[in-house]
Amino acid sequence: MRHDGTRFTVIDQRIAPALASGTAGGSSPLLVDEAGVLWIDRSDGALAKYERGRFTVAAPPIEPGTRISHALATRDGTLLTVTGSRLFRLAGDRLVAFAEAPSLPDTGITRVAPDTADGLWIGTRTQGLWHVRGGEATPVAIPYPARAASTSPLIQTRSGDLWLNGEGLLRRHRGVWQRQHIGDARTGVSRIVEDPRGGVWVGVFTLGLARFDDDGWEVFRADDGLSGAVTSGLLLDDEGSVWITTGGGLDRFRPSTFVVLDRRAGMPNIVPLHILGDRDGSLWVQDYRTLRSWRVSGGPVGRSGGLVSAMQAPGDEVPFASSVQGGVWRFRLHADWFERTELDRRVPLPSSPLLRWSGLRRGVEADDGTLWIGGRQLVRVRDGVAREVPLPPGGGRVVALAPDGARGAWVAVGPESSVLRFDGDSVVATVDQADGLPPRLAGLTPIGRDTLWAYTDDGLLVRVAPGRPRTVAVEGLKNPLAAGSAVLLASREHLWLGSGGGIGRVRRDRLDAFADGQDAEPEVEWFGEPDGLPIARTTPSNSRPGFAGPDGRLWFATPAGVAVVDPEAIPTNAVPPAPRIEAVVADGRVIEEAGQTTIGPNPEQVEFRLTAGSLRMPERVRLEYRLDGVDRDWIASGLERVAHYTQLRPRRYRLRVRAWNESGLASAGESTLAFRVLPAWYQTVWFGGLVTLSLMTLGAGLVVVAVRSRHREATARVKQRYEAALTERTRMARELHDTLLQGFGGITMRLHAIRHRARELEPETSNSLGQLLEIADRTLGEARQMIWDMRAPELEHHDLVEALGELTARPDDEGPELRFEVDGRAERLPIEVETTVLRVAREAIANLRQHARAVRAVVRLSFEPAAVALSVEDDGVGIDPTAARAAATRGHWGLAGMRERAERVGGSLEIDRAPGGGTSVQLRVPLAARPG
Repeated sequence: MRHDGTRFTVIDQRIAPALASGTAGGSSPLLVDEAGVLWIDRSDGALAKYERGRFTVAAPPIEPGTRISHALATRDGTLLTVTGSRLFRLAGDRLVAFAEAPSLPDTGITRVAPDTADGLWIGTRTQGLWHVRGGEATPVAIPYPARAASTSPLIQTRSGDLWLNGEGLLRRHRGVWQRQHIGDARTGVSRIVEDPRGGVWVGVFTLGLARFDDDGWEVFRADDGLSGAVTSGLLLDDEGSVWITTGGGLDRFRPSTFVVLDRRAGMPNIVPLHILGDRDGSLWVQDYRTLRSWRVSGGPVGRSGGLVSAMQAPGDEVPFASSVQGGVWRFRLHADWFERTELDRRVPLPSSPLLRWSGLRRGVEADDGTLWIGGRQLVRVRDGVAREVPLPPGGGRVVALAPDGARGAWVAVGPESSVLRFDGDSVVATVDQADGLPPRLAGLTPIGRDTLWAYTDDGLLVRVAPGRPRTVAVEGLKNPLAAGSAVLLASREHLWLGSGGGIGRVRRDRLDAFADGQDAEPEVEWFGEPDGLPIARTTPSNSRPGFAGPDGRLWFATPAGVAVVDPEAIPTNAVPPAPRIEAVVADGRVIEEAGQTTIGPNPEQVEFRLTAGSLRMPERVRLEYRLDGVDRDWIASGLERVAHYTQLRPRRYRLRVRAWNESGLASAGESTLAFRVLPAWYQTVWFGGLVTLSLMTLGAGLVVVAVRSRHREATARVKQRYEAALTERTRMARELHDTLLQGFGGITMRLHAIRHRARELEPETSNSLGQLLEIADRTLGEARQMIWDMRAPELEHHDLVEALGELTARPDDEGPELRFEVDGRAERLPIEVETTVLRVAREAIANLRQHARAVRAVVRLSFEPAAVALSVEDDGVGIDPTAARAAATRGHWGLAGMRERAERVGGSLEIDRAPGGGTSVQLRVPLAARPG
């Protein structure tokens, strides 16, 4: 199987005959070498390979029943295999015994690993570890031979450490052998890989997955989300993701943007509400359910390995401001009690009438230690003394506070908004509604000394800078900002948002340019589960859902735990995606090899299955395709990764595919497929030439007359078919334009309106509607093209009797039993008559299958001297003739269309009750007098 990140493609011996084997068992991929060749162990021991789109046999089996257990490509490109406990190398089209080091044991080989130079480490079952270099094999002493000398070298890292399975897992570090203990497992290591950061990942058969670095071992078990504890395979791909196979499935570990502190990280069983940072780098978290506060340190909080350490603070007070003196400020609900809580002590504020409970408190401590508290009034606390700071006249309450980077504070007053900058008791700057500030401000975020970004509770951004404030309506941010529990945090290049509507970021330079009217609306980048956020939103009812730490990291309280991100260390994917056209499907027939360049005549549906070789975040890979000569612009493939085309005409085509990975890196080039749709025999140049040549060379006489007569008849028939098809296209175009297409267009317009409103509700919904609208617009275009291309393919190679016979013979497990009868001598009729009869029959049969609830039905075609008649009678529930005539007025166009078809060729259509019950459809079309 081949996995592209979104789907598995099964490749078996029917598709690749080189994989066919007479021995039971499956084929196993051994390795992909630096040239991109996949080497495969076949079930009978043969060596197969996949190269440049083809599977071939590279070497026959060494001996029956002996399989290849391990393969290695050396630095010079030589392929080595361990087969039946012996070492071989590929020479031409055969595997030959490895004889480059005569002193090396010729049997009992377990595994081969490259060293850091040009040599090899070779393990044996009974004769220990060997090192081969320059044609010489040297035994290597290991100080743990208690039970046996069996060794299996796994890897030598870039630092020179050698890891192997011997008596347990062994590591040779700077020439010294060390036993490694991973949890309670000492043996059963399946494989080791080294990641770009110098850590090694170890698959342990009965434990799970482990990672070793300078901080020691970190183990991932089934309890941590691994699909199973019995591990067998391990792989590090080019994009830094680790893949592991277990008894339960295939798992992927990839570098994560966010780290979430939950119970697995050592956190207590809490749902984080308010979170604040301490100047010593620790974290203060209040539990949503108990309102108890916890001080969390160590582990990811302190940028160290292992688990975090959590200690509960006394009382159930609410943390509301970090302190530059250490610890956090807390207040008690419905009381005038305030204190600064540190690791090992509590420093209460003296009681004061100014600190009496007046609702929700907001606070911030300036750089000089002054505490600012906002509520119905503004209070400044200095050296333990509380003092009221008068607000400008006009009333209102403090809705937001932010430090100004010195000894003062920014204060937002609402609901009639004003933003004030205080230095001591003095207001040194004011911005209010007279300057253009919108009402209902809900948050302040300082950037530098003179700029603030604020937001309103109805979802608007506001930039408060020297000069007039700018209100910025970013559609992608409006819904999330209005969802509540919001916070704006600034990093070096981005403005981050955390709220009940999502967690995302937008570039500050693009946001400033948009606010100044110099650029288009910036895009918002949203984060979710692929980025390490199990729940990508902040905890509800949260007035302090996030903060920026002194080390630049950003913290958010989410229902799944406290999430932290380092904006300067977000993983990026530097590997460009590799777009590829995997297969072509024409009218349901799979052309497995995309190198196939021909498609049969008159294909109704052609699908091209696309993929891109980018595995880290395949759900965010963007694929676009374009069929030259057909598509005006590039078309996004969506998650289905399929390009659909209908009724491609005979000629040569070229399909082009390009891709971008999740970091916006474009593919190095386009993947292209040149193919040809073959013409039918009557569409070929040689057929027209042959007809012309025959007319020129047959001569005079009866032969010429007969040929010309037949040619005229054929020409007339083709002309009739063309005129009938043209008439049918015109009629269908009118019907579809007046009904289906206008209705579909109305639906599309409503979807556009919904999408506009959805941007105010849920960004993910807006994105999904955007993809749906792309599909709808493309479908409308294809429907209009199909109207023009409409034809009756059943009559291309069959007469009317044969076409009706095939129509009534099509099985339907839940439909009535159909019987087809023919009266009179069958003959070919004018093409417009045959088309009308066939399509009326098709519509009548579709109606009785869908609505009649009949058990039996009879379709009878009668050839009369001056007319042709069609009757369709069933024993179902019947139909009211007046209802049939009124059906069109209620939107049922099938019956009206049948009657219009009949009238267009001079015929008549009657719909009535059948004798004995059921429905009777009677079509009669008169024929022009013809010579007998």
